[in-house]
Amino acid sequence: MLRNLCSGHVASWVQLNPPPKHLPAYSSKSTRVLSMSLPRHQFLTRSFYLSRHRLCHLSSLPLSLSLSRALKQHTKISRVSFFSFVVLSDTGLVNRSKSSPNMGSIPDPGELTELTQPSFDEFQRQTSLMTSCTLLWKELSDHFTSLEQNIRRKSEVLRQKIQALDHETKASLDSFKKREVTIDGSVEIAVDRVEECKSEALKYLECPDGENPDGQVDDDDGMLLSLKGFCLKMEAGEFWKFVITKKKELEALRSQIPLALTECVDPPKFVLEAISEVFPVDKRGERTEKGNDLGWACVLILESLIPVMVDPVIGKSRLLVTPSVKERAKEIAETWKKSLEERGGIENVKTPDVHTFLQHLVTFGIVKREDVELYRKLVVGSAWRKQMPKLALSLGLGQKMPDMIAELIGRGQQLDAVHFTYEVGLVDMFPPVPLLKAFLKDARKSAASILEDPDNTGRSAVLLIYSSKFLFTYC
Repeated sequence: MLRNLCSGHVASWVQLNPPPKHLPAYSSKSTRVLSMSLPRHQFLTRSFYLSRHRLCHLSSLPLSLSLSRALKQHTKISRVSFFSFVVLSDTGLVNRSKSSPNMGSIPDPGELTELTQPSFDEFQRQTSLMTSCTLLWKELSDHFTSLEQNIRRKSEVLRQKIQALDHETKASLDSFKKREVTIDGSVEIAVDRVEECKSEALKYLECPDGENPDGQVDDDDGMLLSLKGFCLKMEAGEFWKFVITKKKELEALRSQIPLALTECVDPPKFVLEAISEVFPVDKRGERTEKGNDLGWACVLILESLIPVMVDPVIGKSRLLVTPSVKERAKEIAETWKKSLEERGGIENVKTPDVHTFLQHLVTFGIVKREDVELYRKLVVGSAWRKQMPKLALSLGLGQKMPDMIAELIGRGQQLDAVHFTYEVGLVDMFPPVPLLKAFLKDARKSAASILEDPDNTGRSAVLLIYSSKFLFTYC
């Protein structure tokens, strides 16, 4: 009864009040009132809220007194919370309530509905997703942490290199300033020295020749006097002849030749002329077996020239040598390198010639970076020479020393390797005791093989004594 009453009055009201433009137009033939549970703000502004205890009039819907009375008599409506009266046009729908058996139950937003419980598979899927995200986050975090640490480490290395470069640059600039400031002083000292040598040479020439007619000297003072005489008169050939006849007095020559060279007007030029007979090419026609090895004299004279060429103001960083003489020294070095092919390569060149060439480079300061590999091969091939480790350092082979020592060990030259190790301070990297024991073992094997020949028993004994002596010396 209440439903029919409400439907009739509302239908009358709908005919007088058309719906908004966003809803379909009404049709008088098929106009029906449908009770639906829908949001109020999306549909008609005229609505009623029907509760279990009362009906609240929320709009200015003109209802008749009979409708009001009827509603008052039926205030208790069970299980109905919210109705919105909606007019539908041309839909063919009939008036149905929420509890109508012909129409499916429409959920009411105003009611508390029971939430659907998620399935176990969905829970596992979410868990797997969270685990994957966590692992991915950890992996990305570790990756970026590693990148950050790597960048910091590289930045620290670059910072240290920049500091070292700044320090080297500052030291180089200071050295250049010092060299520039001291040029005038060094030139003045050199000029005074030349004038002094010139005066001494003139005095020497005025002396009678009968003071020492045969040129014979028996003591060190006499040797020094003769050497100075050759230097004062710039007689390079006579100087050379005198030196090569005094091989037995090598230590005396080593101490007195530098003193004699200071008397020369141009010591570098004098030395190049003195050794030109055998270096870079041996110009002697007929050679005797005894006179073949004159490399010792060349090396001795070249070593004695170094302290004479040193700048008296700033030291070894600047050598007092004229550009013309230095250019000539470079040409001599190039000539010697070209002669290697004629001699059969590095393997066939003699050790005295190698020593002379390397000492020539160091003395005149004409070492080339592009020839470092050539220098390394020459040093390794003549490693048994006592001066080779120092020459190697002077040639700029300090960074290649570990490889050179390892190469000597591989060749079975343990004694030479120990010598290089002590000279360059690599004892921790190459302990000498194992090297010497290996050398002694090889020496015993060689002695055993020699003992098989009855003619070489003395040689084997000498070899064993020599190896044992070195072992006890270094251990």
